[in-house]
Amino acid sequence: MDALAAVVTARRRTVLLVVAMFVTFAAIQLPRLQTDSSPENLLISYGGYADRARVFRESFGDTDSVVAILVEAEDATQLEPLRYVHRLSKHLASQDYTVRVESLTVTPLPGARVEAEATLDDLEGLDDLEQPEDGADARAEAALQVLVAAEPERFPMGLYSVAERVGDGEADTRAVVQGDEVTEDEAAAIRAAIEDLPLVDGRLVSRDRTLASVVAFLDPALGTGQHRLEAVHRIDAWLAANPPPAGITVHPAGIPHLRAKISDAMIEDQTILVPLSLLVCIALLYASFRWWPGTLLTLATVGASVVSVLGMMALLGEPLTILMNTLPTLLIIMGISEAVHVVARYVEETRRSPDRVAAARRAIRQLAVACFLTSFTTSVGFASLLVAQTEMLRRFGLVASLGVMVSYAILVTFVPAALTFFPTPTEGQVKGDDPLPRGKLEGLLVRITAFVVRHAKAVLVVAVLITIPCAWAYSAIQVDTSLRDTFDPSDPIVRATQLVDERLDGIRPLEVMIEAHEEGALRDPRALETFDRIARWAATQDGVLRTTTPGDFLWETWRRIAGIERDDARTPFRSSEQVDALLALLDRLERSPVDAYLTDDGRRARIEIRLGDIGAQRSIRLIRAIEQKLQEELAPLHVTYSTFGEAYIGSHGADAVVQDMFGSLSLSALVIFATIALLFRSVKLGLLAIPPNVIPQIATVAWMVVRGIPLNASTAIVFSVAIGVSVDLTIHAFARLVEEEERGLWRRAALVRAARGTGRAIVVSCATLVMGFGVLLLSGFVPVRQFGELIAVALSTSLVATLIFQPALMMLVGRLRRAKA
Repeated sequence: MDALAAVVTARRRTVLLVVAMFVTFAAIQLPRLQTDSSPENLLISYGGYADRARVFRESFGDTDSVVAILVEAEDATQLEPLRYVHRLSKHLASQDYTVRVESLTVTPLPGARVEAEATLDDLEGLDDLEQPEDGADARAEAALQVLVAAEPERFPMGLYSVAERVGDGEADTRAVVQGDEVTEDEAAAIRAAIEDLPLVDGRLVSRDRTLASVVAFLDPALGTGQHRLEAVHRIDAWLAANPPPAGITVHPAGIPHLRAKISDAMIEDQTILVPLSLLVCIALLYASFRWWPGTLLTLATVGASVVSVLGMMALLGEPLTILMNTLPTLLIIMGISEAVHVVARYVEETRRSPDRVAAARRAIRQLAVACFLTSFTTSVGFASLLVAQTEMLRRFGLVASLGVMVSYAILVTFVPAALTFFPTPTEGQVKGDDPLPRGKLEGLLVRITAFVVRHAKAVLVVAVLITIPCAWAYSAIQVDTSLRDTFDPSDPIVRATQLVDERLDGIRPLEVMIEAHEEGALRDPRALETFDRIARWAATQDGVLRTTTPGDFLWETWRRIAGIERDDARTPFRSSEQVDALLALLDRLERSPVDAYLTDDGRRARIEIRLGDIGAQRSIRLIRAIEQKLQEELAPLHVTYSTFGEAYIGSHGADAVVQDMFGSLSLSALVIFATIALLFRSVKLGLLAIPPNVIPQIATVAWMVVRGIPLNASTAIVFSVAIGVSVDLTIHAFARLVEEEERGLWRRAALVRAARGTGRAIVVSCATLVMGFGVLLLSGFVPVRQFGELIAVALSTSLVATLIFQPALMMLVGRLRRAKA
């Protein structure tokens, strides 16, 4: 470290210029930084999920890229609400970010008749079977012949029975509203039609008729990042510019809107709350240092670190995800903690000698190793996430690991070089033999340390008695997450989600893809009946709002043709020919609804199960029960199945992140303590570092149980921060204690003197961070508020463990080995 100290202090201007150029280059990249709040990358490499999900999207489309605009009115099927629905539908259909739009006015509604009912004279194609108008009519005619032959008892007049029931069928293939404005007759036709269309209930209109839904399917080419976010913002802009008439309320809903809301909150927090927290840190740092250069250079260091890491992320195309959103906070926490130690040590060295360059050289020589240890162990801790199964955690671990080392590089080069250009607060003071500070804070720390070392055994007993009940909290903590927990109950997106859950079919799909080897195997009536049986069972489970299978559309088509009443019992299809005939009739539509549930070759089928926002743990239990039912029912068919959808990702993904986080955290703790033992060349120190770093973890869990804060992907990251800060404090305390003992002091005196030397830096850094990140409690984003609260708890207990528990523990062990790290 002597060479590093010499270069940094001898070539100060060059060092500052290089750092400035690097940070400036990174800052230029920041506008390219994108956000991605989608949870798909939670499971992108989890058990081959990505490959299966790609096959599902290719077969049935991206079912999570669906925006739902809810139009609420006393009766959403009346003329004025329907006119607004139609305006919105036409607008969305004209946009380049949608592939299709469904609503009561633009989706074909079988049975809707604006004019008088059809008669036999209207069905010329069926009246003259030998002279069809075109190939499509010929195929439809042949399909009807097959259906009549399948159950002739339902068609006493043959094809004329079909004509009596459905007319010529042309109206069923086009939307009810053909113009730009909904007429009274068209509104009446829609109201009449939906009374006999159970598949429309819960999808396009609520069963109580107070909600109508406009469903926009976004272009999959938009992806899940910035382009889809911009599409959602364009929808919101149109809604704001085109408010509905009086008595009508509009609620944007759907997974894309939820994720857009999360992305907006992430950006708002980064641009408002983080700078505000830095202002608080500035005030507290100045109150401690009483020296503007030391205060501003500390903030400049962490600012340069954050800009550098985010700029490199933007350059490499790494988006700001839900987890990555915490990275600036982490870098600020680690950076301030380290910079405070460097500035405090520099001020101490200037008391020994008025030569600022020499003081900077001595400060960096003494602290470079300790700072490297704290940065390296923290970096190793984050790098342990590379063994996680979830892609999001692996990326976060890699970026955080590299980011911590970038911060270290800026710290040991920029800060010492820059400090030498400013007069120190000690200039003009009389230099004494003892350069350690003697302020009120130092006096308090000395008295606390003296008391602790005199009553070390009692302090440890009290600490153990407090820790035991806190440790019990591990068994009581709730591991859970839900979509609505992310926002305040008063947030409009929460109200929209509640409306979808309570009056429609929910926004959390659990998708089941069934695959067969033989072509046409899943068009077999036995297979379709199995799917329907699974769906009927699932519909009885608590938390399931609705189920949909390919057979639902086939049955509704058959029911109308065969004259079966809506409430009559559903019966299995009698033959594959009957199924093929129904599929042929549905193919007359511009887009057959069965295409979203059954592939043309009959090798893949989809069962859609809509879940309420019931939380991750209930969802996991429900999904496991459904998967067990799938295994039982599908085994005789010799087919395979896979599960997808937001309900699967949001529950299993969050659970996987938590499990990976704690598994990696355990590994990182072992690596960190082994590293401490290796670099300090003392196994004893490695072992002694464990208890003070475990206590903050236990205390944070206990606080979560008391406050009812669940453990999820957002709150689990706090434990990585806690161990990082705890290790930082531990290493600086150990390093100073070793330094004092190498001067020949005995343990008691060395502990007291170490408290004077490094205690202020420890207290100032922790207090500054607790107060500074208390600003996050002002966030409108619930996970951010919880993060700020838990960070305060973790840092406070880390401070107590370092100042009280650690000296007591050190007092009861033998003298440390006299070896420099």
